[in-house]
Amino acid sequence: MVTPMVLVFGSNGQLASSLKSTGFAREATYLGSDRVDFLRAGSIERALDSHRPRLIVNASAYTKVDAAESDRQACELVNATAPQRIGKWAKENDASVVHFSTDYVFPGTGTSAWTEDDTPAPVNWYGETKLRGELLLRESGCHAVTFRTSWVFSEFGSNFVKTMLRLGKSNDELKVVSDQIGNPTYAADIAEFLDRTIEKIESREVSGTYHLSNAGPTSWYEFAEHIFARAAELGHPLRIKSVAPIPSSQYPTPARRPLNGSLCLERTKRAFDDGLPPWRDAVDRCLVKMGLPVENT
Repeated sequence: MVTPMVLVFGSNGQLASSLKSTGFAREATYLGSDRVDFLRAGSIERALDSHRPRLIVNASAYTKVDAAESDRQACELVNATAPQRIGKWAKENDASVVHFSTDYVFPGTGTSAWTEDDTPAPVNWYGETKLRGELLLRESGCHAVTFRTSWVFSEFGSNFVKTMLRLGKSNDELKVVSDQIGNPTYAADIAEFLDRTIEKIESREVSGTYHLSNAGPTSWYEFAEHIFARAAELGHPLRIKSVAPIPSSQYPTPARRPLNGSLCLERTKRAFDDGLPPWRDAVDRCLVKMGLPVENT
């Protein structure tokens, strides 16, 4: 067996699918849940011992924010224990780790964009486990780069863009939360960024925690408005006539959401001499890639 230089934990999720689609690290091996069970002791270590990668990309996560409130053990095992086990193996075998976290590690207070130096204080179990995963990976002592991202969307899996298109096709009116702010992030842009910067990571020029999202904060309401406007311009069949902004209090969920999840991206730009484009541009490219017909001009 040829030893892969890069091993990606994840196969069918938004990020792993985007990594494969963009040709990230052409020699990378992808291991999904059918081959590595993050809930089973020893599964991660056996996979790493078998492949012995130089770089490990953890693109797996428990991302069902509401379900996490009741499915706490599984969420903890995937989001916290798994990064700890990956970090321990990486430290013992001199490998590097790229890990992905979330804006949900922050409490969502205030109006300023969160920096990497701000104090985390999650308001839900998902955010709590993601923060614990960051800390346990750091405590392992391995060389690691953790990227906090937010509001991820793509042409793969389930996400806000696809949900809005589905609902916009069958509803005249929708109500969308307008008081939660964050950075929509296209998974393909993360994948292409990682492909561009992999040499800097492998050479260990960078380490620590960075924020990685498409540029520009917005609300879920404004996000939805742009999706519908651009999809209509592209000729996508929509029934939707109006979108009404509502406060979070009118859309109760099992898990609290931080109101302000906006991420400051300056440290990432300085460290990598690179960054992601504005979120509106990213949405437009995603809609085109999803195969929407372009209007005749």
